[in-house]
Formats: sequence, C-alpha cells, structure tokens
Amino acid sequence: MRAGSESWPPRTREEGTGEGASEREDLITFGVRWPWIVFAFALLLGVLTVFWHQQSTGPISGEMERHRATLEHRTPTPWRYRLLTTWINEGILRGTEALRVPRHEAVSLLGVRIAQNTAILWAAYTLYSLLGLGRRASLVALLLVAWVFSHSNYFSGLAHNTYTDILAYLIGAILVIRGRLGWLIPLTLVATLNRETCGFIPLLGLWRPLAQRRVGWAENRQAYMTAFFGVMVWAATYAFIRMVLVPSNPDLESYERAWKPAAPVGWRLLLYHATHINTLYHVTEAVSVLPLLAVLFFRKAPAILQAWCVMLVPVWFIGMSAVAFVAEARLLAVPVVLVLIPMAMCGIEGQPAAPPRLAQEVESPRAAG
Repeated sequence: MRAGSESWPPRTREEGTGEGASEREDLITFGVRWPWIVFAFALLLGVLTVFWHQQSTGPISGEMERHRATLEHRTPTPWRYRLLTTWINEGILRGTEALRVPRHEAVSLLGVRIAQNTAILWAAYTLYSLLGLGRRASLVALLLVAWVFSHSNYFSGLAHNTYTDILAYLIGAILVIRGRLGWLIPLTLVATLNRETCGFIPLLGLWRPLAQRRVGWAENRQAYMTAFFGVMVWAATYAFIRMVLVPSNPDLESYERAWKPAAPVGWRLLLYHATHINTLYHVTEAVSVLPLLAVLFFRKAPAILQAWCVMLVPVWFIGMSAVAFVAEARLLAVPVVLVLIPMAMCGIEGQPAAPPRLAQEVESPRAAG
C-alpha cells in the first residue's frame, strides 16, 4: 500500500479484500456514512465524559485561577512548564470574550475539553481499526475509553494538558502504523510544549526490533534515527522551556527547595500507593480489569501492541507511581488507552487481522506458531 493512500475509516478484516475477507459487519447505519456515525458517537461520548468530569471539578472560577497561575508562571514545577494547552485556552478565552459569548470562560474551557475528548475518541477509533479490530469491537473500545475518562476525575481540575498528551500519543501510534516515522519528531516538539511526559512518543517506532528481536542497524535504521533525534528534540525543547520561555521565580523556587526533601517521592511514594486504599480504589475504579485482560490475551494481540506493552506499560505505571499521586487515575490514561484497551479487545474479539502495513513485517507469535 502506498504511503498516504489510506482511506478513512481504515480497512478492517470485515472490509478487507482478497483471500480470507469476510462480509462487512451487519450494522444498521440508516444510510449515514460511517465516518459521520463514528464522529457523532465520539462527540456524544465527549460531551458526556466532560459533563461528568466537570461535576467533580467545582466552579469554573477555580479552573480560571489555575489557568491564570500557569499563564503567569506562578504554579510549581512541573505545571508551570506545561504551556501549549494554556496558550490555546488563552487564545480561545480572548476570542470568546471579544465575541461577547455569554459565560465565555465556561464555554471556552469546557469547549476545549469536549473537543479534546472527541478528538481522542476519533483518533482511538482510527488506531484500533488500524490494529485490526472490527467496527463493533472498536466502538466497544471507545466505550471503555469513555469509562476510563469518566472514572479518572478524583482530585482533578479539567487537566487540559493531560488529555492533549493522550491525543499526541494516539497520533504518534497512528503515524507509526502508517509508516510515517519522520513525523514523530515534529510531533514530539509540539507535544513537549504541552507536557514533559511525551518523551516516549519518538520511541514508539522501536516496536519492530523489540518484536523481532533483531536489532541490526540496516533493517531498523529509520526507527533508530527517529528515536535518537526525537529524544534529542524532546530534551532540547524541555530545556528551552525551563531556561528561556519560563522566567525564574526566586520565591517559588525557594519554596520548592524547602519542600522537596519532605516530599514522598520514589520508593516512599510507591510504598504509599501499595498500602493506601484510596489509591487502590481510584485506580481500580478507572482501569478495572483491563490490565488483567491485557496479560491474559497478550499472545493474541498484534506484535506491535505486544512491543508497546513491554516498552511502555511497566515503565509508565511504576514511574508515574514513584513521582505522582496516581489516585488521580487520569495520569495512567496514556498506556490504558494506547495499549491495554486494544489488547483486551483483541482477546475478546479473537485474533484480529494484522494491519495492512504490518502484515508483511511482523506476524503475531500466535499466527506464526
């Protein structure tokens, strides 16, 4: 398949051509084109999840205070370095104010969140289809994404930068599957302006040497080059943000130096999470049995998902648990949406067809055996 020739939605096993292709799934669409149905479904779930989220965040005035504090660099590390979504929100706030939109602050901030969730769900459907899931399974997977979003709101503001981070990872995964590794580098640059946790994006292309256990330079040159330059761009961009874009705040930095020695970071925080019911309750409420299903159905998943699971999930869960309070379960949403949900659906649906661009490169171990 020529790069750039893919249509939307991507072909799944029900819509494939050639030997082994089966009938299109019998879904009632009332004559409406399928992309519009997916968009409407994503928009509906986006509105519902943001409505539920807003119920747990309190008045919009508190969110505006957090926005102003970030914009004026009055928030502590690392929040004051998460700039991109704050800039976007500020531009939209000024636009709605100039247009005299009633309650423009609520309309702007909630509107951005609805747009984020809708875009995430749309991108997730595209990714899951590219991974070989059928239409029914992909729609059910979107319901699981909505469940995670609706139960990850403990001690949370609207957290715009977190959801932009999720969207960036989904876009990165789609680019990898479609063979456009070079685009991971500018994506990483933009995503770093939003949140420092995007550092894994340029590493997504390393799935082939990990899955094939062949690490030779010749066959993996593009993946290695993308990973190297992507990580360099990530580090340089974050350093530029900290040293140039965000001015020094001596009072805040002095407070942070005094507070950090008492902060439960590292093994102390891991121990806290392992022994406190609050963390266990909120994490379990959000991710439910998805990690267990991913383990049980690991061998049924495409090789690319297996590689991402090994590469990303343990590091993200353990690393985030060592530096943040993961009772705010939205912090775990990237590996859940990117890896655990499609892995679980692959097992529930059965062995999915290999994505077209991957079929000639790596078979799943189950299919190869």
